[in-house]
Amino acid sequence: MASIGEKKALRRAVLAAVYRLSDGDTMPEYPPGEVAITPEVHDVAPLASGPDVEQAIRWNVSQGFMTSSGIAGHVGITHHGVNEAEQILEAIAKRRELDAEEARATELGDEMERMQRENAATIALVIVTPEQRATLEQLTSALQRAVEDGLDLDSDDQAEVQVQIDTIQTQLRSPRPRAGVIGTALKALRWTGGQTIAGILGNAAYAGLAAFM
Repeated sequence: MASIGEKKALRRAVLAAVYRLSDGDTMPEYPPGEVAITPEVHDVAPLASGPDVEQAIRWNVSQGFMTSSGIAGHVGITHHGVNEAEQILEAIAKRRELDAEEARATELGDEMERMQRENAATIALVIVTPEQRATLEQLTSALQRAVEDGLDLDSDDQAEVQVQIDTIQTQLRSPRPRAGVIGTALKALRWTGGQTIAGILGNAAYAGLAAFM
């Protein structure tokens, strides 16, 4: 059994179908079998059987939107039905326009995310210069000594600091250390007791890491 929403949608679709069949002319009448429920006239598209369509035709006739005459029950559209059908078709067109805009927005969002991923990948491939390597080696050595001496951090934060220092030192041992990887580790250090680390290194030295963050 069709739901109330499906019945309403079918009534609108039948009226819109007769409108398209007659091109808005109130004079012609057509056999009910010629009333085709196509995507152009249906914004819900439930499965419509013959009896469902006939019931929708009777409802439209009772509302004064359509006419039915003769033994075969040929149907036509009234002036009132023309106005109603045009509103239905305009609403369908508007909905599809909004759906298309939403699809374009989604596509644009996906494209922007793809570009961000590509940019992130490009940044990660930037090679650290020899001068930057020397600065980083000095700073990570100072941090490592501070960790060994005991930082004023809880155990979880101190463990996180050690992990990030290890990451940076591993990159520095590589013949091609990646600035993006080092930058990610430095950002983690900044948010894991960053003020304490700035105090250890000195504000000027800590500020010198900004190029990687």
